[in-house]
Amino acid sequence: MLSSLSAGGRSQDGLAPAIAVQDCDHKMEVLRFWPLESKVEAATFWSALGEFKLHDLKLGEGPAPLRASWTASRHASQPGLLTVRAASLPAKEGGTALALAPGGSGEFELAGDLYVLNTAERILSFDRKAAVQQACDRIWAAICSGAAEADPRLLHTVVLLTHCDLKHYKYRHWFAFPALQPPQPFALAAPPANLAAVLGGEVAAGDLAAALAAACSSYVACSGLPACLVRVNGCADSTGAGITTAPLTAWQDMQQQEGSSSGRQQLFLAVADSSALPDNPGWPLRNLLLMAAARWHVRRLPVLCLRERHGVFDATASLALDVTLPELPPGFHPAALGGWEPNERGKAGPRTADLAPAMDPRQLAEAAVQLNLRLMRWRAAPALDVGAIGAARCLLLGAGTLGCSVARALLGWGVRHITLVDNSRVAYSNPVRQSLFTFEDCLSGGRPKAAAAAEALARIFPGACARGVQLSVPMPGHPLAEAEVPQVLRDVAALEGLVDAHDVVFLLTDTRESRWLPTLLCAARGRLAINAALGFGSFMVMRHGAPLPPEPPGQEPQAPLQQGRAAEQGEGHAAVAGQGEEEQQQADLQQHIQQQRVVGQQVGQQEEAGSTPAGSEAGQQGQEDGSRAAAGAAAGLADLSLAAHEHPQPPQQQQDEQQRGREQGAALQAGSRAGTAGSGHTGLVIATPYMAAPPPRLGCYFCNDVVAPLDSTRDRSLDQQCTVARPGLSAIAGSLAVELMAAVLAHPAGVAAPPAGGMPGTSAGRPPAPAAAAARQELPLGEPAHMIRGELGGFSQTCLAGQAFSQCTACSPAVVREYRRRGADFVLEGLLEPSSLEDLTGLTELHRSSEAALEAWASSDDGEEEEGQGSEGGSGGGRTATGATTATHSDGGGAGQREEDWEEL
Repeated sequence: MLSSLSAGGRSQDGLAPAIAVQDCDHKMEVLRFWPLESKVEAATFWSALGEFKLHDLKLGEGPAPLRASWTASRHASQPGLLTVRAASLPAKEGGTALALAPGGSGEFELAGDLYVLNTAERILSFDRKAAVQQACDRIWAAICSGAAEADPRLLHTVVLLTHCDLKHYKYRHWFAFPALQPPQPFALAAPPANLAAVLGGEVAAGDLAAALAAACSSYVACSGLPACLVRVNGCADSTGAGITTAPLTAWQDMQQQEGSSSGRQQLFLAVADSSALPDNPGWPLRNLLLMAAARWHVRRLPVLCLRERHGVFDATASLALDVTLPELPPGFHPAALGGWEPNERGKAGPRTADLAPAMDPRQLAEAAVQLNLRLMRWRAAPALDVGAIGAARCLLLGAGTLGCSVARALLGWGVRHITLVDNSRVAYSNPVRQSLFTFEDCLSGGRPKAAAAAEALARIFPGACARGVQLSVPMPGHPLAEAEVPQVLRDVAALEGLVDAHDVVFLLTDTRESRWLPTLLCAARGRLAINAALGFGSFMVMRHGAPLPPEPPGQEPQAPLQQGRAAEQGEGHAAVAGQGEEEQQQADLQQHIQQQRVVGQQVGQQEEAGSTPAGSEAGQQGQEDGSRAAAGAAAGLADLSLAAHEHPQPPQQQQDEQQRGREQGAALQAGSRAGTAGSGHTGLVIATPYMAAPPPRLGCYFCNDVVAPLDSTRDRSLDQQCTVARPGLSAIAGSLAVELMAAVLAHPAGVAAPPAGGMPGTSAGRPPAPAAAAARQELPLGEPAHMIRGELGGFSQTCLAGQAFSQCTACSPAVVREYRRRGADFVLEGLLEPSSLEDLTGLTELHRSSEAALEAWASSDDGEEEEGQGSEGGSGGGRTATGATTATHSDGGGAGQREEDWEEL
């Protein structure tokens, strides 16, 4: 219903008819709007959206705040576009609604809702009506509160539904431009016209229209708002005099001024127009007209639809409309119009952006690798920092069966910097077991393993920074001619530089002695060492303990204890056990020695059936090493017993020595490695009263040995020269080694992380049960084990833990301190004379004490046997004159069998 016109040419509401009716018989035409069109900056938006989904939304779907921008039409054949780019997304996780910034370069910002759906099917089944209604409710609330008058950008919004197929780089998206539906359609009181025809007046119409367009351009550039009020006085000229622009909140004031003015004035609603059609305005005008009807209560409104040319509004390209507005009934609440954009075929549905053909294959590979890692944080491990694991620089000593498996698993964790060290060449037997080599690598004498493996990693994943180094690791006990010394020193210096340049060192070599120098370097230079070794059907994976801190300045080094007593890190008293405690020590000692012997015998029998280069010494030396470790434990404790009888101590000193005895017993009792680097068998850790004191750190690969590493490559048969192991074993051990590294790096304590379940026999690293359960939940990859031993024969796996041995030839304080002091000279001495390591750590005296102790115990057993023959119940227990406890074996073998056991030991 049109407002009637008075004789003076004004409507009853006081507004002059800005657009003259050209035809009194003109039939009102429904005003139609050209919908907005979307534009996505593919170069930035899709990748940023994928990152936002992976890191922030994860399994959530939104809505998340979205900030888009739109422009007026800038070409006669091109409408203005609504654009989203990377900056349209929230800056960080948990971001609130994005504040609208002042517009620039002719762009007008608007706030919207972003939904990133988890499946492609969700786009069609999503409740689009509810999403649009939610956006329209916000618009209507802004109109009713008056906020839309102060900031017309609140009248415009967008809803964007998306789905990111991050594996194939396809992005489906569907834009909606919500609008409020009036009770009756908007209509035109007159046909559309250009600005010059509407203004007229004394000044040339074209000049006045240009001045009006320039005034509106200045206002928009200053305010960043897409709409304003324009008043044109009758005396306006081409310089802009008589043309006034004002915000929408000035409507009432400008209307009153116009009603009280005696001269001819025209009041327009000017709006940036996104349409390029000659007779139809753009979509953003819809909600603006409804706001005018609701807030200003007008029934007829002149509107200037301004379009740009060359960066400013152009009068000749712009459009003038005389719009009739519907009357809103009391309590009116508009319905929501979706305004969903059609797809490429012009039908209702989402559009698809396929970026894969345009992307660099290397970038595709990089993004695909990262995708699998980042998806771990959605459900499985939200707290996992995959970036910290991927940033680790890893050094692999050995590029054979284990080295290939470890390298492939490292790539899976996103590790890029991998250096492989080996001195051998690819043989014909290698490709079927070592996954990084092919038949071509074996030709012409074989390619160097390290270089071939590094090139294979680069072929598998071009983003890998893999390097191969041809290097021989110096080994103790191996023959070394004088002419070879300079090269050995160069190899030592090269290995030191490699260890310094990496964060994690994997020990994957064939022999036990080849792991000695890397173990020492990791302990001295603060690097995480991961050890893996294979037998025929068994494997061992372990991490070395936390590196030793540097010596405090000015602290005098302490020599290891002599006379067979354990070398302590802080003090050097003779350990003395009290008579009551001595009895329990001896009983526990006998049980421990028997268990160590059984372990050594079992490993020796297993390895005799089929040994490997990595574990051939286990078949020949397994029983011997197990027995020698048990003998070492016996010697230490026997020496304590003899000292208690021969040299009684004051009570307080006895207590101090008892405590040190417990600690030494714990170190000695860490078990023997029944077999070496290749056997995969390290000593069992048996919880006893000696392990009451918390250990300073976890043990290394050599902490269960009581002998220095020697040459294990001599006198090898053919089966000991080849890798005789079940083919699937290396993949299992290599994967566990990498997973152990990842668990350590993901732990808050890093390399000092306590072993899973704590140290046996002590409360070290073991919090109260409720606290421990809570702590485990906070660890994304669980508690890292110290040592993992597995058997394919029974498909079993066991996690063990052991503390560092204070007389270890590789990581003990005495050895590390001497290396830090003397450097390569000390290493060379250890290579030429491995027995010097035993002298330095006190193992030489320990061996002598053990032999003396065994002889003393054998004599004691003979005396007990003679006494037992004359007493009743010979199978029972009794006490000798010296206070030693006797006990029979459970198999009824008696003292004779026990004596044979001791002599064999």
